[in-house]
Amino acid sequence: MAESNDWTCTKAEWDALAKPSALAQFIFRMTLLLDLLLVVGLCAAWSFIKLPFVLHFLLWIALAMFLIGVGSWTWVRRATPRWIALHGVVWEARGCACPWCKTRVDTTPCKRHGFSAAAQPQLLAYWEALAMRDMSAIEFRTAELRRLAESLRPPANIALRLWRGVTAPYRRAKAHAVTASSDSNATALMRVRAAVPSWLFLGAGCAILGTLVYAIFGRSIFLGVLSGCWYVIPLTIVAAVIGPMSRAGRLRCTKCFQLCADATPSRCPECGSDLTKAGAVDRHSRPMGSRWAPMLIFALMISLPMLLAVTGGFGVMSQLPLSMQMWCHSWTSPPHGFFRSLTVATLSPAEAATAAQLLIAQAAPDGSRPVFDFDFLVKALASGKVPQSTREVAARATVLAELELATKDGVTTATVAPEFGALILGDDATPRFVFGGISVDGGAWSASSALSLMHHDLDSFWRALKPADSPLSILPESQLRYVTALALTPGTHEIRARGWIVLSGKAYKRFVPTFDLDGGLLRTPEMSGVYEIELHESVTIR
Repeated sequence: MAESNDWTCTKAEWDALAKPSALAQFIFRMTLLLDLLLVVGLCAAWSFIKLPFVLHFLLWIALAMFLIGVGSWTWVRRATPRWIALHGVVWEARGCACPWCKTRVDTTPCKRHGFSAAAQPQLLAYWEALAMRDMSAIEFRTAELRRLAESLRPPANIALRLWRGVTAPYRRAKAHAVTASSDSNATALMRVRAAVPSWLFLGAGCAILGTLVYAIFGRSIFLGVLSGCWYVIPLTIVAAVIGPMSRAGRLRCTKCFQLCADATPSRCPECGSDLTKAGAVDRHSRPMGSRWAPMLIFALMISLPMLLAVTGGFGVMSQLPLSMQMWCHSWTSPPHGFFRSLTVATLSPAEAATAAQLLIAQAAPDGSRPVFDFDFLVKALASGKVPQSTREVAARATVLAELELATKDGVTTATVAPEFGALILGDDATPRFVFGGISVDGGAWSASSALSLMHHDLDSFWRALKPADSPLSILPESQLRYVTALALTPGTHEIRARGWIVLSGKAYKRFVPTFDLDGGLLRTPEMSGVYEIELHESVTIR
């Protein structure tokens, strides 16, 4: 079959696009089958066996992957006949076909994107890159077609036009970097220089996104996100240095990998294969050369956080001095079970005090909430390695209260809202908050509340339990805050609220406080600690 003079790729390469890969289909089907078996197995185990939470999480991941796979298979089944019908038309029209509308444009221009026969060089370059499987060239040609379509048919939506105008410099910088990477004659320094503009845009985008995550979710979530995607920027640097992993080279026979003698071969001189058949030739080349060193460095950069992670007491970080471990964990937050793995008897007083401070910081309402680390502070206090005043520090750090004032229709409302962190003071010393009333301008205190609150009352996990599964009665939302209505005269008033942090009893038992005639909390032997909280705010009534 004669080749078209406009095409630089061969008909065999083009026909390979319409020939499904049997190996790829087999791998996809086997992967989908194994994923389905995993979903069924996890569902069965979830129904008949009490599984840990991590397997529930794996179930949702496996189910999502299965649904994505089924969706992809369905889309391919519907799109394949349309592509096969277009495949021959593209070759006959010498590339004059819109890759998005799937219409021939050499006779009738594309109404949606504005392509016509005048755009044949750009369209042909795109289809040739697709046939040669040159990923860098495909990305560059796609960006080129998008720019051409925008110039021919500007979007009517003003917001879309504004967005494309804002992102145009980044898209041009990225396309320029890809073009330099796909240039076989470009040196590493040339590729790095070409990639610098896209690095600047990527770095600015990461900085803005990181600032938003830090401002909205706090440092713990920010560090967690950063630990999962920190290597994006190093990846772009390494990719520019090593260049494309594959590029379009000289034609080869796919059976024996012998180089073809001319640009339109008909038969392989080595094995005698018919090189006009679909997929009989390929020009993919993978020049590795001296790329092993940067690839190895990048692999080490990716695996370093995994090597430093503490998994069940093992890992590189667990071999570091304890003081250095705790310093690192003050920034990255310690893993679950870290404090439980510490032996108080072998710690020095300084190490025990540092570990206690780290635990208290992590157990605060805005901390990362350590799990299964309930006994470290109790053991440290009992051993005398930390001062007894640490109990009060821990209580005040894990039980917070805030006084809020609001005036509406001449009525001022004072609301005291408590917050609770993790339970780290022992099984028999659950922190409770007891409300002691409101005082206006130093006057008498209002009535105290007979209802005390604790961690289980406000925690979303315990509140989501069914009444039959909850060890406590679930309080309504209206009882999770202490609200007092005040009738204030015009002027500035000092509003004070008092309360107590009480360490008493187990977490699945209610604590009922008792008060004296003046509204003060009466202490009983069951209380292992009582610490007063006093809040104050000013309000001006006009």
